[in-house]
Amino acid sequence: MLDAQTAANQASDELKNKKKAEKTAQETLNASKGKVVGVTKERNDAKADLKAKETTLASATGTLADAKRADAQKAEQLNLLDEAKTQAESEESKTATALTKAQGGANLASTKLQKATDDEKEAKDSLASSESRLEGVTTERDDAKADLATKQTKKEDAERKLEIAQNTDAQKRSDIQDLKTLKGQQEDTKRATAQELSSATTAAKNAENAKNEADKAVDTLEKQISAIKNLTIPQLPQNVIAAYKTYLNDDSEANKHALNNAIQAWYKGGKYDFGKPQFVWNPETKKNVFTGWDNKNIVLPIDDTLVDLDNITDEQIKALSHYYVLMANNLQDQIWGTHNFIVTKESVQGIKNIAKNYANENKPYNDGHSHTALNNHGVDAVRYNGEVLNYAWILATSQDLGGGNVRETRKATMSQLYREVYDAVIDFMTNDIHAHFGHMKGDGGTRKTIYPKCSWRKYQLHQK
Repeated sequence: MLDAQTAANQASDELKNKKKAEKTAQETLNASKGKVVGVTKERNDAKADLKAKETTLASATGTLADAKRADAQKAEQLNLLDEAKTQAESEESKTATALTKAQGGANLASTKLQKATDDEKEAKDSLASSESRLEGVTTERDDAKADLATKQTKKEDAERKLEIAQNTDAQKRSDIQDLKTLKGQQEDTKRATAQELSSATTAAKNAENAKNEADKAVDTLEKQISAIKNLTIPQLPQNVIAAYKTYLNDDSEANKHALNNAIQAWYKGGKYDFGKPQFVWNPETKKNVFTGWDNKNIVLPIDDTLVDLDNITDEQIKALSHYYVLMANNLQDQIWGTHNFIVTKESVQGIKNIAKNYANENKPYNDGHSHTALNNHGVDAVRYNGEVLNYAWILATSQDLGGGNVRETRKATMSQLYREVYDAVIDFMTNDIHAHFGHMKGDGGTRKTIYPKCSWRKYQLHQK
């Protein structure tokens, strides 16, 4: 019986040791939980870091190359996350297998413990009924206790392994969930980055288009300024001026031809002659394409504003009239040392009304001047002193010269109209022998004058 008491005391000590072991296991579990908290904090820090990176990405939308590299890096992170997830799931499967084995071992140990307890009870009963068998029973009891202690240790070890496996499994499930959450966040970030990249690309394209438009506007302004500074103004040589004055004093046929010969020698192939139009053959359209003129050094005003030829504005008439007066007065200055053409509001209104009158009559160009159209200019206290006309032949053939079909659209640019004014001033000298140089007299004048005259000049483009 004393030995049984001692064995009971030992069993009590072993129970205390078991509780101590359980406390140690609990502390280990608490430490593991602390590690979980640390991992959770690292995850939260990673989320905060991700947010900061998203903010940095948003501020860098103007740099497409950086956005593309960030997108590539995030794609690589997603690949790494997929690999980590696959590995974690594999570990989870292994842990589940180990857990199943541990549970089986624990169940077996529990069964054996129960059997040992039953054996101990049976041994005690045998001890009480037969002292003659004391020594054998005591040995069996001690063996049973030893076996019980061994089995109890195995059970505790199995339970500890089970607890560790369960904790490890729970941690891995938590890690897998965190990885899934992080992957979802990374997917959201990837989509947001792709959208930001698209927005940045669109913004960059819009900025590029705006810059191109601004560059075009600046280029146009620079060309306009250069044209104003370097306008081509025909300069008559002294032999033409002398021949012109001779013809004014004596309009004989000989003097008329002498003047025409001097003008043709000065003009043809010279710096004021545009020359012939140039074309290249387009094998796809099977048409000739206009590429320019022989002489590319003539500088005219540049203005791509589209003009409605049937509803030309006062400002457009004024601009064209000033350009004509600039060249005509310059010719007068060369011939007489003075000039007398000016542009007034009345002259602008008068030519506008006269142009409408001609349009309403709609007669062929070779019908000549219409005194009815001229007399009905509608400007009080003003009379017309003369008129010079010129056919706008470049506008009439504009469909072949890269200027659109003006006959059909009734639209032309101011630059095209400036070209017609220039050609008219030239034609009034170079193509005027048939009119006995009447148009040249209208431009250059017949004597030195001191009285100003309003400029009413007209250029026709008939529909017929």
